[in-house]
Amino acid sequence: MAILRSILASLFLVAGFMLAIPPAAQSAQAPAVPAWRTPTASVGTSPRTIVAHAPRGRDLQVVVTRQTLSGPQITTKTVGTPAEAERVVGQAQSTPGTLAVGMAQPVGLEAITNDTESSQQYSLTTLVAGLVWDLTHGGGVTVGVIDTGVRGSNPDLSGQVLAGWDVNKNTATGNSDSNGHGTHVAGIIAAIANNHIGVAGLAPAAKILPVKIVDSSGRSNTAGMAEGILWATAHGAKVINISMGGSVIDDNLNTAVQYAYSRNVVVVAAAGNEKLNGNKPHYPAAFPNVVGVGATDSSNHIGSFSNTGSYVDVAAPGVRIWSTYLSSFAMMTGTSMATPYVSATAALAVAAKGSGYTAPMVTGWITGTSRDLGSAGRDNTYGNGLVSPISIVRLAKGIKLPAKIAASVPTDTIRGGSSKTVTGRLRTTYGANLSGRNVTITATYGGTSVSKVATTDSLGRASATFNPTTKATFKFAFAGDTTTAATSVSSAFSKVVPNLAIVHSGRSLTITNKSSFGVDVRVQTKTSSGWSTYSRKVGAFDTWTTTLRKGTNRVYSATTTSFMTWISPSWGTS
Repeated sequence: MAILRSILASLFLVAGFMLAIPPAAQSAQAPAVPAWRTPTASVGTSPRTIVAHAPRGRDLQVVVTRQTLSGPQITTKTVGTPAEAERVVGQAQSTPGTLAVGMAQPVGLEAITNDTESSQQYSLTTLVAGLVWDLTHGGGVTVGVIDTGVRGSNPDLSGQVLAGWDVNKNTATGNSDSNGHGTHVAGIIAAIANNHIGVAGLAPAAKILPVKIVDSSGRSNTAGMAEGILWATAHGAKVINISMGGSVIDDNLNTAVQYAYSRNVVVVAAAGNEKLNGNKPHYPAAFPNVVGVGATDSSNHIGSFSNTGSYVDVAAPGVRIWSTYLSSFAMMTGTSMATPYVSATAALAVAAKGSGYTAPMVTGWITGTSRDLGSAGRDNTYGNGLVSPISIVRLAKGIKLPAKIAASVPTDTIRGGSSKTVTGRLRTTYGANLSGRNVTITATYGGTSVSKVATTDSLGRASATFNPTTKATFKFAFAGDTTTAATSVSSAFSKVVPNLAIVHSGRSLTITNKSSFGVDVRVQTKTSSGWSTYSRKVGAFDTWTTTLRKGTNRVYSATTTSFMTWISPSWGTS
């Protein structure tokens, strides 16, 4: 047996405190060498250092992950003294095939709310569940729920919950729950729809595989979580929901997660509810190949409690969420509640894609199709944005996503010959930025058209620079690709004026046209009978020198290419 090198000092269930589509999203491949096969640093850490992380006042449990022909295997051994623990750790480290060692750490339950008042499920409206259900209900997919168990007798979960497993008892009794947290999570995923009872899950035809890791006293540990992940992977789970987390890295847990991912299991975990209490990264959400989930409210604002960081991949509704609870229903808040919406989305994607799905493919869809929230592009608060089940299901079924372009064209007056940059932002109609796409931008002015091709950046922006000679119309066109449909939009400059340089000395007048088009220049002299005019067409970048008449003079342009009269200051000559 080996011990957890980096230990979750405060792993806990996080109910309470606790959108650019990459072109390669559909073709992502699993790692060539699964990360779980590589021994972690804990195998080389001194036994004394490992044992020093053991919790005080509790039994000393040494946890070891070993590689076997059937995959990683976790064992635990309870010892009486630190010296004995160090001996067991050392033995494990010297045994071939050991992948990780650590000391099991206690975990607890936390919840912000447990209010049994009824509430509308705004979350299903936010995630446009009705459109999703026109395409799939998630049938044929099993979702593992690593939690407090799930009460399968809840009327809105009837027939949805498999027997599962109780890690502590080593019995097929995961379908019981005396806490309520796991039942609430399960209802968000798969509560029966259209049965005139309670609530509806986002993937109402999916099955729940409950893995109970919390004992009757409300305790659990990192070893139990890792064992639960391996068990769910071995027993048909295609998605695993972990509404739990802690702030210390656990090598045994990471090994279990990476093994599940290598077996094409999509692992989704809560980002944590400690934003106001240190905001440390939470695991397993912060491990590679895990979708980390933050929580939003009914206005798509991030919850004040929801952890932030580079490991937050997406956000989902998690504030005041109504779901199943023990034998009834309740409202709860936390990233624990947001996580199952993303797990349900993964289940819908797997169901829609069928046997051709891979875990990298589905996780790429989840992060790549999200609706951009907060700061433009990915940020540490919302991650890539609000999860978009409809986008993911459409992609899984090979249905192109509708796209749109928003044009940004300057409307200020510009001098002829000056350059102006125009920008279009390409997104899906569901709010995801479309990066790496070629957009054709065409400027039409002076009877001619000029086209340029620009590639969208991570925010979906494509820009091009032009030198318009007249009021110009700009068309942004995206031809579409294998995942997105064609779209276009037009916009225009409102004013273009000549750019003239005027120099006069005495009765000598020199006019230089700095515009990229010819300008009809008129010189007026004020006499006793009014203004007399003489003119000259000054070509692009050409110069005209003339002699002024006696009197007050002024210069203005009257070219048909100008939509605004340009007038010089008046001056007198003798």
